[in-house]
Amino acid sequence: MHRNNSQQWYGFTLIELLVVISLISFLSSMVLVSLSEVRARVRDLTRIQALKALQFAIESYKDDNGQYPKTFEPGFPFAKRAECQGNPDDYVPGIVPAYISKLPTDIALDCAGIPHSFVYASNGIDYKLITHNETSADAAFNDPAWDGGPNYCIIDGSNGVHRGVWTSGAVCWRQ
Repeated sequence: MHRNNSQQWYGFTLIELLVVISLISFLSSMVLVSLSEVRARVRDLTRIQALKALQFAIESYKDDNGQYPKTFEPGFPFAKRAECQGNPDDYVPGIVPAYISKLPTDIALDCAGIPHSFVYASNGIDYKLITHNETSADAAFNDPAWDGGPNYCIIDGSNGVHRGVWTSGAVCWRQ
């Protein structure tokens, strides 16, 4: 038995198939990781937009009432309100529906895990409103009290995990 040299074999070896499959798997995993990062960034941008809307509502409340919505009295112990602490519908007291139709809920609200939620505290004179971020987008909203540095009143780190808006008197408040 002998083979005619004019016949050729047009197939792939097992090794070639495994290489192609592994390359496709690698590329698809890279796309999924990239997509996951984009989704986290979009969630953070949504949080920042909600912070801006809440800041506007809180400032409007102050314009009309002469003080910010309170969670504690000046000189009394610090008290905050949050979505994950029994206040999902009124964590900023008194601004719904006159100043904002509905308080925003964090897009990834998870009270059992990392508590992505909005947290508010005010003594009527100052206020601080924060949420947890997933990426490091927009350093303008980094909470100095959570920037990872040794001094809570100085921005001296770059690993912020909280985003927020606050008055100058509340910058050192830790939530």
